[in-house]
Amino acid sequence: KNRGLDEDWHCCLRVGTNILICGRKRGRWPGHWFVGPDWHCMCCTYALVLVPTIAFLIFVGAWHPAVRWIGVATGLATLSAFSSAACSDPGIVYRLPGDRGDDDAAVRYCARCDLERPCEARHCYECQLCVTDLDHHCPWTGKCIGGKN
Repeated sequence: KNRGLDEDWHCCLRVGTNILICGRKRGRWPGHWFVGPDWHCMCCTYALVLVPTIAFLIFVGAWHPAVRWIGVATGLATLSAFSSAACSDPGIVYRLPGDRGDDDAAVRYCARCDLERPCEARHCYECQLCVTDLDHHCPWTGKCIGGKN
């Protein structure tokens, strides 16, 4: 469902078990927000970053303004790096309209997704999608870690 590639802007579109909250299917974070099936784990990871950062700013940041600004910069950098991995497209292989692949191109057929995928793509059984350069399904980000994140 919704595995075809298009250039339309979507809101709350389910792709496999992932959810494209807003943006285009092949967009990049922060221009689009794409969360995985374990989005509740991603929310817990945000809490695991935010709570110690806020506690540091309250209890230690009061010592000196430089400590406070270093804490804010470190917290924002951590949240930005995590968000870019947790809310971006991992490299989902979409069905191209009218494309059956070239004879020269190395492609495989995925029976679960019912599409031809490049040889470097693998099927993620938790996300129910084929992902290019799939490394693993990460519980901290709640989604696949692949070639694009």
